Amino acid sequence: GFGRSDLVFSLRTSTANGVARAAPVRLRELRLGQFSADEVPAAVAENLGVSLLGQSFLTRLDSYEMRDGVLTLNYW
Repeated sequence: GFGRSDLVFSLRTSTANGVARAAPVRLRELRLGQFSADEVPAAVAENLGVSLLGQSFLTRLDSYEMRDGVLTLNYW
């Protein structure tokens, strides 16, 4: 985990609620089921209570699809 005092909120992002601040981080490893990715660039958004998968992770997959509220990730 990242301690809040270790984060530098130097990024500005545009969201549906307006402009938000985020702190850039690098994830040593990110795992979803049997899939694993190393050294994934990421950002910790200020005041966001959920985790989101961004393009820096999704581009490492072969494909992904959202249908009927279900996200399917394909990798080899």
